[in-house]
Amino acid sequence: MPNRIGRYINLNPLSGGGMGQVFLAEHELLPGTFVVKLLQPSMQADPQAIERFKRECLIMMRIQHPNIVHCLEPGEENGVWYLPMQFIRGTTLQDRIESDEKVDWKEKVSWAIQVLSGLEEAHGAGVVHRDLKPSNIMVTDKGIVKIVDFGIAHEAGSGMTRVNPGTREYMAPEQLGNRTIDPRTDLFSLGIVLYLLLAGRHPFKTRKDQPDYETDGAIADPAVSPPPPGDLDPSVPPALGEIVLRALQKDPEKRFASAQEMRLALENLRSATQGSLEDVRLKFVVDLLDRATRLADLGGLESLIEAERFVDEALRLMEGYQPAILLKDQIAGKRSDAERVELLLDKTRHAMEAGQLKEARSCLDLALSLRPTDSRLRMLQEELKTRLHERPSIAPLKRESNRHFVPSGRCRSGRSDRTCAPASHISLSATAFNSFSNCCR
Repeated sequence: MPNRIGRYINLNPLSGGGMGQVFLAEHELLPGTFVVKLLQPSMQADPQAIERFKRECLIMMRIQHPNIVHCLEPGEENGVWYLPMQFIRGTTLQDRIESDEKVDWKEKVSWAIQVLSGLEEAHGAGVVHRDLKPSNIMVTDKGIVKIVDFGIAHEAGSGMTRVNPGTREYMAPEQLGNRTIDPRTDLFSLGIVLYLLLAGRHPFKTRKDQPDYETDGAIADPAVSPPPPGDLDPSVPPALGEIVLRALQKDPEKRFASAQEMRLALENLRSATQGSLEDVRLKFVVDLLDRATRLADLGGLESLIEAERFVDEALRLMEGYQPAILLKDQIAGKRSDAERVELLLDKTRHAMEAGQLKEARSCLDLALSLRPTDSRLRMLQEELKTRLHERPSIAPLKRESNRHFVPSGRCRSGRSDRTCAPASHISLSATAFNSFSNCCR
């Protein structure tokens, strides 16, 4: 065991496992206690392990937030990489759960809100934690939550891994199935943690000695849903149970879209606890409809699809709520128009590419009648006008041809064909007209 590394001295083991060993330490020059994480000795010759450890250091340096443990500058000495960080005086949520400490649900919600605040910062930086669990969430003596251990965090754009690491009983279904993950994966894990805090047991475990494969199966099985946490602890408000169960949806599309959205839902619940639970539900529904209206006003197809999702969630919370039903009908109409516009836009482009400018103008005019302010349509309209203006008209040649030919076989002067314009002139005009007509069809 090293007694010092870099400027950190008097190293005392604190914990170990996975990729790193954790020590309490002092600094040669700075006062106070620090935590230093070292790469496991067995991994110090493994290039992949070194690269992962260095990546963790870079991630932790990049993400600075009050609810994420603060890291200092990493270093390397004699081939050993180390990551110093602040020492947190407090306990993990795992310690709190095991102590059977009586904590009001409002305080537990406060912990979850702080975790979500930290996740917002991480997700905004393109980082998914992938190992959110009670032992990786600390609460200081002053009640401040700190997310720790980004050792297996995933960065957007860093490439897919064949296996998604993590702690299996806190993994989302897509993580267990080694499918694509995103920030909503962390929300599922937090949903398990919050359920455990509120109900006193894991949402997908029916007994303490349940083997891992049964828990994995329950998490992965779309047909298995946990009971509301209020069924296990009647002090948990139903509205809070609904938020937790939404985070635990097996389909990521049915979860909260972001950490911010889940945080706002919990904050709205907490701030409205003085009123009735129905008031809390109504406030949440009104907020959902307000966001749906703003998205629908944008008019784009993607915005309308997202707006429908918010309205559907509002109707799930308050079935038959008339303002939500009316808004859903309005959005459905706008979405139908938006889909028609996209179809007409594609037809216009294809017609222009094929030189069928009349067909293109017909499609574009119809699209503009549905969405006259669409900037894409306006730009295409200007391009089409330019092309139509550049295209020569066949009218002058047509008039020239008509001047020399009449149905009776006589020229327009009334004279016979013999005294009319020379045959070569007539032939030239007719040939030019026919040729020009063919090229402009």
